[in-house]
Amino acid sequence: VKDAGINEFDPQILPKTLIGLPSKGAQSDLTYLAANIGAFMAIAVVALVLIPAYYRQRVTTVYGLLGQRYGAAAAWTGGAAFLLGRLLGSGARLFIAGGAVAFLLSPSIESSMPLMVGAIVVMVLLALLLMAVGGMRSVIWTDVCQAGIFILAAVVVIGVLLWRIPLETAEIFHHLHRPGEGEPSKLRVFDPGFTTLDPTASYSLLAIILGLSLINLGAYGTDQDMTQRLLTCRDAKSGARSAVMAVLLAIPVTTLFMAVGMLLWIFYDRPDLMGSAGPDYDPSGNQFIFAVFIARELPMGLAGLLAAGLVAAAVSGLTSEINAMGATAMSDCYRPLVRGRSPEHYRLVLRLCVLAAGIGLAATAVICIQWQRMEAGDLIDFALGVMTFCYSGLVAVFVCAVALPGRGTNGSAVAAILTGFVAVCLMRFVPLNYLGLVSGPEPVLMSAGLAFPYQMAVATGLAMLVCMARPARHRLQVPADAA
Repeated sequence: VKDAGINEFDPQILPKTLIGLPSKGAQSDLTYLAANIGAFMAIAVVALVLIPAYYRQRVTTVYGLLGQRYGAAAAWTGGAAFLLGRLLGSGARLFIAGGAVAFLLSPSIESSMPLMVGAIVVMVLLALLLMAVGGMRSVIWTDVCQAGIFILAAVVVIGVLLWRIPLETAEIFHHLHRPGEGEPSKLRVFDPGFTTLDPTASYSLLAIILGLSLINLGAYGTDQDMTQRLLTCRDAKSGARSAVMAVLLAIPVTTLFMAVGMLLWIFYDRPDLMGSAGPDYDPSGNQFIFAVFIARELPMGLAGLLAAGLVAAAVSGLTSEINAMGATAMSDCYRPLVRGRSPEHYRLVLRLCVLAAGIGLAATAVICIQWQRMEAGDLIDFALGVMTFCYSGLVAVFVCAVALPGRGTNGSAVAAILTGFVAVCLMRFVPLNYLGLVSGPEPVLMSAGLAFPYQMAVATGLAMLVCMARPARHRLQVPADAA
């Protein structure tokens, strides 16, 4: 599979890129690009350690490695963790896509909530309908085509913004570099506090090394939906090259969409520069600012085309996502527990699992609407933060499986996956007051003083300690015909 690296631009991730990155670019600077350091650290481990191990052990799913190393219970729990992680991660991305559609239909913040819910429900229903009538193959776009459409959308919007902003290109760069008296440059990739030890800084060097690298390791190395594409390559070397290509391709795409956000900042936040060419409304602070611009500033035909592309990509991604979740739930979770039934029984269970996956994704996306507002962070940080719940335990058991062959049992691996999930829940949802660690009438969450990369690091560390607490009863046995 030659384009596995390109295919890492998952259709479910594209709406997050299209909407979340311009918002981050408008509200911040380019320091998010520094997070690629963590991606390269992770991909080195994936390419040099995990992918060769998957090919060497002849596994068809990454959780097969857990079964060989620890036992059936660990493999089952790994599959269940994947399902829960996909429910949270894909639910968050569906929320972002639904929010974008809502603001494309009506840029008014007051009307966005019911429209978001409606958009989410409609997209899930469309995905389920496509799967029910068997028309998915005729309507689904390839990942490469979808990525191309969104990149084209970014280029078109940049062109429109450059035409609308009454400044020369050199002047635009000047004002981005000097946004105001005493304000830091919006073009900086490494800020002066890059080496800070502040645990609330999400993109400091320490946060990238300790946390973001682990999140990327979870995404590229332990997530079945992402990793299965690397397992379809000719051999381990081809899979490793595809993994590296995926990270390399992400850098220019990220930069492009953040550039859109920078120009949107001038368009909306600098009326002194825009003069009479500026808009007569102020969406500053709106997380869906890119969708607002498309709806209110682009010609109706072009805006409609981009909106249709966003919906098509979201629905296309949902069909793949729901199908994968349903199949995993049936084959990896249900069938090992209920054996010896007829093929008709398993087909019925598969349909029910697919339906449950669709309903679960819709419910999670609706919950994410209020969840994201309560956390008051940007869309990218929110989408990355929800990955920590399940990736923390999965990363721990996979690292222990390949790096510590003498430690870890079936039971300790299961306990480790649960430990990672519970640890993140405690940090994000349980006030320290309730644990007797702080006093005072106001609830204090640990997450308020600990950015999501550090939450990932703490949870993974605890899960790792639990996994390696018991000596291994057996080690990975390399197949006799392994190359």
